[in-house]
Amino acid sequence: MLKKIIIMCIIFTCAEISAQLPDTLKSADSTRSNQPVRDSLNPAQSAYQGFLDRQKMRQQEVAEQEVVEMGDYISFYDSLTVYLLSDKLSQRSNIREFSYRDAGDYFRYMPSAFVLDYHFTPMRKTVQPFSLSGDRTNFISNGLSIHPFEHFLEPDGLVDYNDIPTALDNDIYLIPGGAGQIFGGEQSIATYVGIPKTPDTTKPESSFDIEKANFDYAYTKGRYSKKFTNGKHVDFSLEYRKTAGYRLSSDDNSYQYTGNVLMPISEAYTFSFSGNTLRRKSSFIIEPDFSISGFDRNRTDRNAEFIIEKHNPERTVKYSAGYLYQKQKSYIDGSYRGRFHYHNDGLSFKRESVHDGYMVKAEIDGKRLLFKNGFDDYDRYTVRPSLSILKTSGTKNIGFTSGFEYMKTYRFLPFASLVYNRDSRRSLLYLSIGYSEKAPSLYELHLPYQQSQVYGGGIDYADTGNEGLGSEKQLTGTATVQFGDANNNINISITGGKIFNGIDWYDYDTTISGTTLKLFIPKNSDLTFADISVTPKFQFFKLFTATFGGAYHIKDYARREQLAYSPEYNLFANVEIHVFWKQKLLDLYGYSEVTYSGPYTGYNGEVLGEIPVLNFGISAELGSFRFHYIFLNSTQQVYSVREGNQILGRYTYYGFTWNFLD
Repeated sequence: MLKKIIIMCIIFTCAEISAQLPDTLKSADSTRSNQPVRDSLNPAQSAYQGFLDRQKMRQQEVAEQEVVEMGDYISFYDSLTVYLLSDKLSQRSNIREFSYRDAGDYFRYMPSAFVLDYHFTPMRKTVQPFSLSGDRTNFISNGLSIHPFEHFLEPDGLVDYNDIPTALDNDIYLIPGGAGQIFGGEQSIATYVGIPKTPDTTKPESSFDIEKANFDYAYTKGRYSKKFTNGKHVDFSLEYRKTAGYRLSSDDNSYQYTGNVLMPISEAYTFSFSGNTLRRKSSFIIEPDFSISGFDRNRTDRNAEFIIEKHNPERTVKYSAGYLYQKQKSYIDGSYRGRFHYHNDGLSFKRESVHDGYMVKAEIDGKRLLFKNGFDDYDRYTVRPSLSILKTSGTKNIGFTSGFEYMKTYRFLPFASLVYNRDSRRSLLYLSIGYSEKAPSLYELHLPYQQSQVYGGGIDYADTGNEGLGSEKQLTGTATVQFGDANNNINISITGGKIFNGIDWYDYDTTISGTTLKLFIPKNSDLTFADISVTPKFQFFKLFTATFGGAYHIKDYARREQLAYSPEYNLFANVEIHVFWKQKLLDLYGYSEVTYSGPYTGYNGEVLGEIPVLNFGISAELGSFRFHYIFLNSTQQVYSVREGNQILGRYTYYGFTWNFLD
């Protein structure tokens, strides 16, 4: 895969050079005839002067290649990201500082989220906003709503963040509360929004990342973005990750491809495409410290959306028709065997318009969802009309969405969300309130009952769906305030709400037909929660930056006192030292961070957490090239983040990022 990415990079580079060569030569000839002869310069000075001349010509050439706009295309989604997503909420600078291996690392500076990091692949990287389990997070990557599906043993409804595409990400926003509905997500208590970088000129932008680590871990990513003079815009990325794992039967290989295309067809019509595909094959052991029984884990995830848009001549109204395609497979082989398929087809129709500081979007979409569990097929038809409004006025912006989803079994499922954002130079106020109802997934309803040997002691495990599940109703609110500028500030965020008939996976020690086993089953239960987090940041000149954070989670479950893997509080501290070596034009960085979570229990009652984990790293940046070396668990603590799965010793990884076409 590394060879494929290198070849792809060479092809892009050669194509760019060949496309620009005639103009460059012509410009060079005309410029050279007007330059005075510099016979007093030595060879080294002449070479340097020649470099400056060529650089100046290239800058002039790029300036002449401004994009020929066919008019400003209105986009409700793009306007939301501009007006409702403040730069103060962006994680862009944070993730750049300490590097990252997967989308779960984006939550490193969000103490209200509990991250389970195993420091190696292929065990999952999970994130629980406000320390709550369950399927309640929206994922919007490059404008496309995605939701990786996998049946994992000891099901909890959480997504593996190793499967979220990251190569195109430039801005990352982690939105608390129900505001994600206005961005196109469904019911949620938090929303993840990834936005690619859009080039300002026709000059292409790219990056090439390679990372190596213990246990034969390697991660390679390539990204290419280009805007053309006719208004066409393309983004492509490739990702490949592999590891042998730190235990027998824990290898992992995954490929991920992502693409976005915007193509004007005429003055009135445009075509756009967004999509990604994932193929992952790995092995895993639930409790590798006690069991040697492994399982094969195979994943396929494909998402694509095709949209045709029609714009009026004034660029104030847009009509669009789209087709959505999603196909997902999750296979498990071993003593537990499973075959699960999701297939989703959908059509959508939208009208977007601009009116004196207002943007309005009216949308209706219909979907057919098919679920196969290896024994039976189940389908579901839904219709979802909605109306969304964005009002902009200087530093104050308001977003609103409302609608309902209709399906035969659960009838009308209404939703509504209101967002207020006031963003000034030295302060931010972000408020939201949302209500929604969500039907249980076909997987939660129709997972077939199965017993197997998982923990190593004979038949000791079972899981099943629950066809008696009711719809979940959710009311949430959030308030975030930040005082100060980008470098010196304090952020305070409070989120809370009530979830009626919340759908969560519960585990029970039970005896079935004389066999004692642990049973996992989804059930409805009321839940009240509140969360408060405080994150101050301090910078001394540009030499020293310190960021701290803490969050306290309050949860009241009606069915059970507490769910497993849900600590009451999280803490972190991060320090960065930056030195600019002027003589070498080299930026040097040193990092140190400590993470700490309160006590929490596993499924078998083992007390986990309460272990401070120290990480540190160094990096150097020269122009478009950046190198990093990271030490995780640098004090070599022996601890467990999950029962029967110890972290042993220090874990190191190193790599570089090269923006080769920039």
